[in-house]
Amino acid sequence: ELQGGFSLSVGTKDGQPGLSPKPGDIIITEIMADPNPAVSLPSKEYIEIHNRSLSSYDLKGWMLSDGNAKCYFPEKIIYPGDYLIVCQIQDTSLFRVYGKTMGVKSFPALTDAGKLLYISGQDRNLVHGIEYSPGWYGDVLKDGGGWSLEMIDEDYPFYQQGNWKASVSDEGGSPGRKNSVSGSNPDQSFDGFANVFPVDDHTLTLSFGESVLFPDGCNDCLTIEGISADSVKASDPLMRIFTVTLKAPLETGKTYTITAGEVLTDFAGNGMH
Repeated sequence: ELQGGFSLSVGTKDGQPGLSPKPGDIIITEIMADPNPAVSLPSKEYIEIHNRSLSSYDLKGWMLSDGNAKCYFPEKIIYPGDYLIVCQIQDTSLFRVYGKTMGVKSFPALTDAGKLLYISGQDRNLVHGIEYSPGWYGDVLKDGGGWSLEMIDEDYPFYQQGNWKASVSDEGGSPGRKNSVSGSNPDQSFDGFANVFPVDDHTLTLSFGESVLFPDGCNDCLTIEGISADSVKASDPLMRIFTVTLKAPLETGKTYTITAGEVLTDFAGNGMH
């Protein structure tokens, strides 16, 4: 079992198109959102993905999206430990010299102002995603272009802003290989609820500050003063916002306390404060 609460399974040597990935198996580890003025790398946008599992996956039919635009991966095996540069199909030849590369049609336009990005498998379940912003660079000399954002600790892929920083590579980024900023940076806390909003007497919207792992069938993970949940469904791609349908109605004018079970954690396994 990996640090950060993820279990690993041993797959076959060749990727299986029908093999369903678990969240955190394949992760986004680098983002070149503003390649100009270029330091040394091609002045083109790219992301890097990494297989941190022990299974090989055929990426055919997997989806990369920014919440609006969508692109679908071609047939491509990503082996355990692989780093793969993902870019516009016409830029493939520019990046091949840096490592394994996969060109895709309709690659989402990356913006230096920040953007939501997520990957889902053939079943359209979340594999990994982030919502990056310029503040993640941590260096005013590098957030103006030419430098990539890199993940620090791959063992905590859903640890957001605190686990990313500007590349320290002389080239402006480290596509296709282990990140230049790589190091130990564990996610050790989970703040829990960010907001709770009653939509109607049977429905709540719960918001969290980070992605949350709701175990399958864990409707009883949440209780509202004795009222249990009939269903809990994610309503944003990164699993931070959930719609909760209650088995009994809420009373108008009454203040309720929501209780979460110990199994409700972030993806690193941290319980709520």
